[in-house]
Amino acid sequence: MKVKILVATQGGTADLCAQEMVDILEDRGYEAEATLMGDFGIEVFDEGGHVIICTATYGYGEIPDNGTEFFEALVSGKPDLARVSFAVFGLGDTTYEDTFNFAGEKFDAILTECGAERVIERHIHDANSGALAEDEAIEWIEGWIGALQAKAAA
Repeated sequence: MKVKILVATQGGTADLCAQEMVDILEDRGYEAEATLMGDFGIEVFDEGGHVIICTATYGYGEIPDNGTEFFEALVSGKPDLARVSFAVFGLGDTTYEDTFNFAGEKFDAILTECGAERVIERHIHDANSGALAEDEAIEWIEGWIGALQAKAAA
């Protein structure tokens, strides 16, 4: 089974998290690839399948530069994503309490609006928590795998 991890990052932390997820997924027998959002368009959803959004929140609630165009294409194009299952791993900083983790929230909302099926609830990492985002990514992807397996067994 193939898993696409789509990454929006400003400083590189989301990319590190995505690479940790790829390693775990491959160890568990999945085919996984992490790709920066600036490298493709919404045609990435054409085949359906499993997609993970791994995104930081930049500035005052914005999507990082390399994910902005991709997000805007989703909003304007509103593709039918009924054949897509998704999950969002969001990174943020509660220093920006009014806009904390908005990028992850925005992706979660637009994917749901386009008909994609959420596998597990959005993860919200806080840079002020003291926990490493990469460590949380490992724990979270294990939960994602478990949820996917439980759904397949049902």
